[in-house]
Amino acid sequence: MAFTEAAGGANFDHPDPQYGVQTFAVRDGDEWVINGRKAYTTNASGWDDEGADIISVVCRIDETKPPAESLAIIVVEKGTPGVTFSGIIDTIGHLATNSPYVDFVDVRVPVENLIGAPGDGLALTKGSFSWTCSSIAAAAVGKMRRAFEIAYDFVSTEKRSGSVPVIDHQNAGYMLADIKTRIEVGRYFAWKAADHFDKTGGLDRELSNMSKIYNSELSVQTVYDAMRLVGVDSYGDRAPLGDIMLDVLCLPIYDGGNMGVRRRHLHEMLRTPGYDPLAAAENRLSV
Repeated sequence: MAFTEAAGGANFDHPDPQYGVQTFAVRDGDEWVINGRKAYTTNASGWDDEGADIISVVCRIDETKPPAESLAIIVVEKGTPGVTFSGIIDTIGHLATNSPYVDFVDVRVPVENLIGAPGDGLALTKGSFSWTCSSIAAAAVGKMRRAFEIAYDFVSTEKRSGSVPVIDHQNAGYMLADIKTRIEVGRYFAWKAADHFDKTGGLDRELSNMSKIYNSELSVQTVYDAMRLVGVDSYGDRAPLGDIMLDVLCLPIYDGGNMGVRRRHLHEMLRTPGYDPLAAAENRLSV
């Protein structure tokens, strides 16, 4: 999904048409002609660097109209002329994916490659990001769990020149208890968000966004505390906690940053007349 603009994607829904998404598609007969540049388009270059099979491009079809009327998602198939990859953003963690810049220069695709209707891109984009939330929340749990296991093994076996294993010290035991508690809270939240998303027919945006925010930020604190237990060895290659930290640092800022996108969407819901604060707990839509 080619979503993030090279200049940033948080304001994709900016109501003033002169701002926000600056990738445009102009209709020319039976084709859309797409021009623009995207960044952080996960795995868009494909595993062979020759392009993904399809790239869904978030764009606008009228530069004079706000996104509610002009935002669209158009599918571009592999091999379409005008699509180029102009460099990879080398991230410090999350290395299982790549993050290329993708340039679209006079890219022509059939009119029927538009998903939905003009303006539907706004709801489709928000819905797409809601779908990924509980997955990220679950990924955060996995990272926290692994960090706990490493720290637990360390304090259970290491004395560090002392007379007893580190776990026998009260402070270490209390930290482990706190870490494990956070993991279980995060696990149940991820499950709840996924279940709620299913039971609302994929329309939920409240618990999904909340779980992404909460678990992603929780994972950073939790991995850091695991590193504190292990000490300086966690900052080198004797324990893999440093690599785990580089991965979890990505979670709060990618796939819709918690500050730029996720909290804003929740704020939007809270301001909606008729918002029901108990609905999510009962598997109903809050708005």
